[in-house]
Amino acid sequence: MPALPINREAIMQVDHQHIWETYTSAWKAESIDDQRALIGASLARECAYQDPLAKTSGWDELLAYMADFHRQVPGGHFVTRRFRYHNGQRVSRSGICRMRKARSSATA
Repeated sequence: MPALPINREAIMQVDHQHIWETYTSAWKAESIDDQRALIGASLARECAYQDPLAKTSGWDELLAYMADFHRQVPGGHFVTRRFRYHNGQRVSRSGICRMRKARSSATA
């Protein structure tokens, strides 16, 4: 049986940085529904996540880890400082940021 042709044009049109930014925006989303929608738009259901503190498998474990992260770092999210995609691998340099509450300018 001959090999199926590869649609290289379709492969080249994938915007990997947009997918990455959609994924990282899930860490900033405030509601679980928004997080789930962003994760669903950027990751396969059977995705794997690993950092020095945790290893998760699938959306549900990742969303639970994200919730735990937000309990520990309220308003915490990632900011991508550099992004590269080559040979099927994503390489990024990101930093964790914490949202600060605005100071009130009212005087008593």
